[in-house]
Amino acid sequence: PRPVHRLPGEQWLRHKYGRALLRGMRKPVWAAPVAAALLIAAAIGVLWLPTAFLPHWDEGVFVVPYRTPVGTGVRETTQVGRDMMRIALRDPAVARASLVVGRGLGNAIPRPTKVASRSCSSGNRRASVWQVMQQLRRRFRAAFPDLTTLETMQVMINRLGNLSGSHAPLVVELFGKS
Repeated sequence: PRPVHRLPGEQWLRHKYGRALLRGMRKPVWAAPVAAALLIAAAIGVLWLPTAFLPHWDEGVFVVPYRTPVGTGVRETTQVGRDMMRIALRDPAVARASLVVGRGLGNAIPRPTKVASRSCSSGNRRASVWQVMQQLRRRFRAAFPDLTTLETMQVMINRLGNLSGSHAPLVVELFGKS
């Protein structure tokens, strides 16, 4: 038989754990304080540790999911998307943009009221992705108050949303030193 590979200290840990387990089985009253300590530790972890699914980081890219009102045609939706791209390109942090209207966007039945746009920022941006998202969201909402949906989120969240069935059409990419 081949020798079993053991990590340093594993034998000592096995010995201590075995002794503690035997003592706990001989005196089950000790289980209550141990269980209480574990519950307190779990409560502290739930209350004080961050629980976001994704870490808080600046991807430098974000999407703006929006929808035009029901009944809006492809031509009008395209014009809204082009106008939003122009607004985004006026921001010094954004270098280029593109637009896709009425394509699948991961959905088997494309709707003309959903639009996908991608923008890339210039390399010398000074604002964080959250600041740029907030500024552009305000500008988009002021220019198009009748949009039924207008949000901003980073690409990873958008992709997870697409996997779950919600689509996020406008993508803005910001590349900088950070």
